[in-house]
Amino acid sequence: TIDRWTARSSDQVWCVSKIILDHRKSQGITAARIFYVPNTPSLYAVERIKGKQKDIHKLVMVGNIVSTLDYEFMIRAMDHLRRIYPDITLTIVGGGSHMEKLKHLAISQGLEKVIEFTGPLQHVDVITLLKSCGIGIALYTGDCSTNVSGDSMKIREYLACELPVITTNVTETAAVVKKYNAGNVIKIDTRSFIQKIQHMFNRDRYQEYQSNAKRAAKDFDFDTMIGVPLRKFDL
Repeated sequence: TIDRWTARSSDQVWCVSKIILDHRKSQGITAARIFYVPNTPSLYAVERIKGKQKDIHKLVMVGNIVSTLDYEFMIRAMDHLRRIYPDITLTIVGGGSHMEKLKHLAISQGLEKVIEFTGPLQHVDVITLLKSCGIGIALYTGDCSTNVSGDSMKIREYLACELPVITTNVTETAAVVKKYNAGNVIKIDTRSFIQKIQHMFNRDRYQEYQSNAKRAAKDFDFDTMIGVPLRKFDL
């Protein structure tokens, strides 16, 4: 295939996940030419973008509004959460085929003032927004095979903005959240989700999650990760 030929003909093959890395090895590509370079942002670039004051009761979901993320579950969960936390909000960033359906669902639940749909934003505006939020949500459904084999850019950016994460065990990046204790990996279950939110809203626990998120982002900083394969070239 073109994919195999291209990989075999390249000086280096950069893989965003360990799953893809193992696949390249199975194609007969020598280990010396394969490099693990996940979808991590540059902390230097992120830190240059100024954010507003953080509100830990402000949840955020970023992504295409399609079936690959469980927005419906999140909206229904917000109906329960607002009764416990009257000041809680959810900001949904992005556009897609399910946008109007979700807006109608939010209205039917009486959540017009609780849930904000921003539509697509410029990347710098997304980072600015993330810095003001409390928890980053990435409820992958597993409907898309590239989510399973890839690396979640949205989770990586949540971590870079020091957001604890709640995600599902779909992407390889969920393992990073677990390893660093930078949030929670859950199954789609309303009671479990609400319990995790309540757990994370505890101030001391939140600060620990936040510190762990920062540590995870630093360990996978793009400027460091990209340096490994680039040092192999005589630039």
